[in-house]
Parts: sequence; C-alpha cells; structure tokens
Amino acid sequence: MHIVVGAIIIATGHEELNPEDRYDTGYRRYPEVMTQMELARLLAVNGPTNGKLHLNDKVPKRVVMVQCVGSRESRPGSVPYCSKVCCNVAIKHASYIMKHSPGTKVTICYTDIRAAGGYEDYYREAQELGVRFIRGRVGEVVKRQGQVLVRVEDTLGKGILGLQADLVVLSCAILPSEGTVEVAKVLGVNSTPELFVQETQPKLEPGSTSKRGIFVCGTACGAKDIGESIMQASTAAIHACELVLRDVEIRPEYALIDGDKCSSCGECAEACSTGAIFNDGSVAIDPMSCVGLGACVPKCPEHAITMIGSSDRELFGRIEGCIGSGSRKLIAFLDREIAYVAADNAGANHLKYSSSVRIISVPSVLRLEPKHLCYAFQKGAVGIFLGDGTAKAEGGMLQEKMRLHVEWLKSEVAKIGVDQRRIFFYEAYLPHYKGMVSRLECFNEELERLGLMDLCALQNVNN
Repeated sequence: MHIVVGAIIIATGHEELNPEDRYDTGYRRYPEVMTQMELARLLAVNGPTNGKLHLNDKVPKRVVMVQCVGSRESRPGSVPYCSKVCCNVAIKHASYIMKHSPGTKVTICYTDIRAAGGYEDYYREAQELGVRFIRGRVGEVVKRQGQVLVRVEDTLGKGILGLQADLVVLSCAILPSEGTVEVAKVLGVNSTPELFVQETQPKLEPGSTSKRGIFVCGTACGAKDIGESIMQASTAAIHACELVLRDVEIRPEYALIDGDKCSSCGECAEACSTGAIFNDGSVAIDPMSCVGLGACVPKCPEHAITMIGSSDRELFGRIEGCIGSGSRKLIAFLDREIAYVAADNAGANHLKYSSSVRIISVPSVLRLEPKHLCYAFQKGAVGIFLGDGTAKAEGGMLQEKMRLHVEWLKSEVAKIGVDQRRIFFYEAYLPHYKGMVSRLECFNEELERLGLMDLCALQNVNN
C-alpha cells in the first residue's frame, strides 16, 4: 500500500520485559509470582476477580514487590537505564492493597525510589499507610516446603533478609516494542543504543527525529509516564499540523539537481543519509527531507548537484578571501550546526587561539571535495582543520561515511604532494568548545614543526 502523507507521528509504545528467562525471579515457576502489569489487571474492577486481591481463592497476607527487574543492570538480558514508571506503579498498587485489603502487609524492595515531582506525596502516603520499604537488590525468589521466600540484602544495615511472601510482584523494565524497531527501520530514522526512536533535539525540538516531517511521542522514544507521554503527543501533533494545515517555510539550505545534466546513476541517493533523494522517473530531491549536509554533491559524477549557499564558486571565493596575502594561514572548515557554533562559544568565552586560523562555515565536511582543499593549499594555506559534529549527532552509518570521506580527502590531496598530516579531522561536540580550541592549537604547533618544504613547490607553481 502506498499512502501520500504530509507528516508522520511514531507512537508505537513499548513492551514489558519478559522475566521468564530470569530464573532467579521464579516467574512462571511459581504461581505466586507475577508482574506489575498482571497485578494491575487483577486489581481492575473489570478484572477476573472484580478488583479484589485474590490468588488461588485466597487473599495474600504478605506481598513483596521487587523493583528494577531487568533495568539498571549491565548483565545480559537487562538494560542500563531506569524505566522511570516502576516506582510510581509499585507505590500506587501497594497503597491500593493497603486500603482495600485490611490485614495484608506490603513490602517494596527497591534500588532507589524515584518519585519526582508530585509523586513524592504518594510515596509519603504509602509510608503512612504502613508500606515497608527495604533498600536492596533481591537475589532470588525460591520456594521452600511450599512457602515462597524472597532473599534480599538490606543495604541500610540489616544484612541478608529472607522475606516470606504469599505474592511476589515484579516491576519489569520497559523495552522498545517490536513495532517501534520495525517502524524505525522502515522510515529510516535514527535509534538509540536501546533501539528506541532517537529524538534529535529533546530540549529544543521535542519529538523531532532525524528526518523532517517525522515525529515521535510516548514510550516509542524512551521510558516515560502517562503525563510526559501526553505532553509529548500534544507537541508532536502541533508540529504535524504545522506541516499539514498551512504552507511550510524552510531554510534555503538544501541541494538542487540539474535535470539536464543528471544521468540517473543513483550515486547521490546512496550517499544521502535521510532518504531525501528519490527516483520517480527522474532523480529528484525533496527539500523537506533534505537536511543540507551536502554528501551527495561530491558523489555526483556529472556534477549535476549544487548546494544553495555552498556552491563551488562560493566555497572558492571564501577560501581566497580568507587566505588573501601575507602570513601563513590555517583554514578551518567547520560544520555550521555544531563545530561553528562551538567556535562562537569559544569566542564568547574569550578563549584565544592562533590569529592564523581562518574559519569557513560549511554544511558539513561531507560537502567538501579534494579540489577545495587543493585550492586552499595552492593559495597559501599551511594546514586544513576539519571540524564536524553532525556525524556524531546523527549516529549510525553517517559516522562511517564521515571517516571514509576524510580518508578520501587526505588521499586525494596527497596526490599533489601535500603531506597528509596537514589535514586534521576533529569530531566536534557543541558544549566542548574548549576541546576544539585545544585541538586547533595543537594542530597549529604540529604544522610549525612540519615546516613548508612540501608546500613550496606547489605554491610557487601556482604563483
């Protein structure tokens, strides 16, 4: 099925970790062990027991809740992050049981209670109701002579405890659903190491993904509670409506294809990391999807692609204007989104670097071709600093493309006799502007040690 849409929102949710493979929890081995999701169903008014806490036709008198099952751990089958909602769910269920099942004692074995914001009030209420909180990891759930026993280490001083229980409830980790993983692959958006959909700018553009026009909300992008999910869903809906209900304004920072020159070879489409280039009878670029990195330009054998604001003519003009005449110059090509902003931050914080450095903003280092670097050396540059943080921000295959592209630039420039050590690549980080200034200074010192022998013949021929 082929559907044309103006925006996409990924809201594929999550799934709960299945503790069946974790032998130490006793899940599926003992009927007295269940998950918080199963307990929620049991306590629901439309559940199998009409909201009453019954297990095997009996009311459990001792309930033990085990937190962080499969989360905040590094062992196989676990995830390193906090699932965020488990503490609040356990507190809610524990309070409900204490209120509606008189005589039942509830114990929560926790790593850290994380009940931020208004949930702290529920935490205090649970303590006042008599819920017992034990700080410590549960080692195992076993059954001895028909009695379930929970072994836990009380890290606040009471040592190893053996808690008898009629019901054990596991607070399991939140995992990305199969639908989330599949949709991310189909749509080509970036994923986190845990395979949730990755937000590109969680603070500045919440709900945005690595592709324009595709948004994400809820637990499809990570563990969160209902309140957070609703707020993020509202934000995603507003962004989607902006694209669908009115004309869209975008910055003129995208690639253009000259149809008369294009041979439809498809090289550009393979280079594009966002899928903005498509072949619908003829090769075209979707300006909404194009993020303007310029990786497609060097790959075109027909030279049919140009970048608005970063054409060859404009780049050559900037290089010539920066080098001019006089003393030695170090050209720094910095991507406009991260490395160039980091350089601005360095200036705003009064950090000093060599006066020989001349900065040129480019969409990305991927836009540069060997002819640009060769032209800079021919005009008198003693070194070229390539600073780019887009590959790190985008992640995945783009990092490998960046590495191969830099190696290609170095090898091509070496063919005209320039020492490859005169080209330095730095993976920029926006907050780490001090690190970039430090690398610039180290590179400048290295260039002074290299001297000018390999450049003299090249620059004399040019002159």
